[in-house]
Amino acid sequence: MGSLFLMSLTFKNKYLKWIFSIIFLLALYSLTFFYVSIPSSDSQAFRGLNEYFISTGNLDPAVRNHAYYQWPSFFILTKMVTAISGVTLESFEFLLYGIIGFLFATGLYIYTSKKFKDGGFLMVAAFFIIMTYFFNYQAVPFSLAFGVLLLLFVLETCQKTVEVKTTMLVLYASLLFTHAFVPLFFVLYLLVRSILNRSKLYGGLFVLTLVSYLIVQLTFGRLSFADNILSVMTRPAEYSQMIATTLSPLQVQVPIDAIAQLFSRGVTIAFLIISGIGFTLLLIERKTNSVDTAILLTGIIYSGLGIFLYTLGTRAISLIFIPVAIGAAYIFENRFKRLKPYLASIFLVLIILFTFVPVHQSFGTEVQFQPSETYVAQNFFIQHYDWSIGDSILLTYRVSMYFDSKVAAYINYSSSPGEAKIIFYTTGLGKDFGNYTKDQLVQQQRLNMVYDNAFSCIAITRNP
Repeated sequence: MGSLFLMSLTFKNKYLKWIFSIIFLLALYSLTFFYVSIPSSDSQAFRGLNEYFISTGNLDPAVRNHAYYQWPSFFILTKMVTAISGVTLESFEFLLYGIIGFLFATGLYIYTSKKFKDGGFLMVAAFFIIMTYFFNYQAVPFSLAFGVLLLLFVLETCQKTVEVKTTMLVLYASLLFTHAFVPLFFVLYLLVRSILNRSKLYGGLFVLTLVSYLIVQLTFGRLSFADNILSVMTRPAEYSQMIATTLSPLQVQVPIDAIAQLFSRGVTIAFLIISGIGFTLLLIERKTNSVDTAILLTGIIYSGLGIFLYTLGTRAISLIFIPVAIGAAYIFENRFKRLKPYLASIFLVLIILFTFVPVHQSFGTEVQFQPSETYVAQNFFIQHYDWSIGDSILLTYRVSMYFDSKVAAYINYSSSPGEAKIIFYTTGLGKDFGNYTKDQLVQQQRLNMVYDNAFSCIAITRNP
């Protein structure tokens, strides 16, 4: 990683610099998620939805647990690619993960490199590091939609030809059928831009995008539209939970975890300070443009609504840090240009220390990914269990996400080993109950083992 960083600085050819910068940034950010998020936590639910659609061809959102089919683009794309190319769904998830990361990296890089020739890669690194704990980068509809949103922002910096306008409308239309509220980011952005520029063009685009958004919500998304409106009135708790998680000391059992946490927080805070100082200088010297300002205000307004209303405002924090992270590029390339070799060394050290982030996350108590052994056990259970019986099942939340999406039936989940009729054991379940091994849990509850593949097992309290 360090060599890629230095190569991206030393290449004189802009195309080679661009290519190595993107490779470096993808390697940097993917490192964070390699052990903890591939195929990533929420993607287990979408794997189940994709498998159901691919096998049945049914995209009916009225089916139990299938409401996400109201925004079908993600699932149609998956089925189309796997059917045409012959690539398995599991392989395509990894491919899609890389494509989404490429959209993130290239979108942010091109957006920044229009202002700073050599600082684009550093802005992307600063953005990813600052947002490591809060940015939703998974093989899921939100991440895909956010990548498309970044492309829209890149096109916003281009001259508004007929071709650019048409492309932007096509991309926005794809957002409408990919995610429930990411299109709202762009609608709100157009409103802010129309006010800042006093532009009739942006005002008209705001009305057009808002009306089209409401039409899609009232037709394709009608099953959850009313619920989404009602949920806005509930008391938000996402920020309090985020602050508590960020500030609370970690109860570590392994000394290296404490060291990893110290360095991971230190690197994140260091990049936040550097970017904040640079962005403040940009504001003072009035070197931000209207696109930067509109993106910043859009993120602030939407995130601010999350204080009073339940809007998933934390998702919009990423918008705030797009212009803020540009501050790192400004310090590196313009403000302290003579110190560039020394700044490059400092940034290189910080990026190397960034490896403590995945080290720290590897000690988490929750197993968010889906091991192949668990995947096999889950499908064995789905194929052989009579879901109409409704026995209480003890399992982890992440495992339940896959069952919910793939099984169109009511599932009776239990939170107590003593009450459960069936125990679907995984490593995560063992951690939930004090690092139980499967043998300890089965023996303590006097269960009958009906399936065991060494890592996951299924045990019952009655004859199969």
